Amino acid sequence: MIDDKTVRHIAHLAHVGLNDNDIGKFSKELSAILEYIKELDRYDTTEVDAIAHATGLENQARKDISKDAALANIKKELLEEQAPKTQNDFVVVPRVIE
Repeated sequence: MIDDKTVRHIAHLAHVGLNDNDIGKFSKELSAILEYIKELDRYDTTEVDAIAHATGLENQARKDISKDAALANIKKELLEEQAPKTQNDFVVVPRVIE
């Protein structure tokens, strides 16, 4: 079982404030976690391939394709018409940071 001194040290490293009642509780909980890990160590996994994802699925994202370039140009022209000032296809706004 993990002793109180070790629990206090772990709490200090994790910047977690524990009172005396918490020390005993976390000592038991951390000990149970370590016992579980020891049980996992009993199994031989040398024949098991390392995997990054248990499901084998990869991130599936749609391609970033413009659906309607003409509509984008219309929106750009409308924005430029409504903006008080533009320069090189950018809207010019007053400086907000000095």
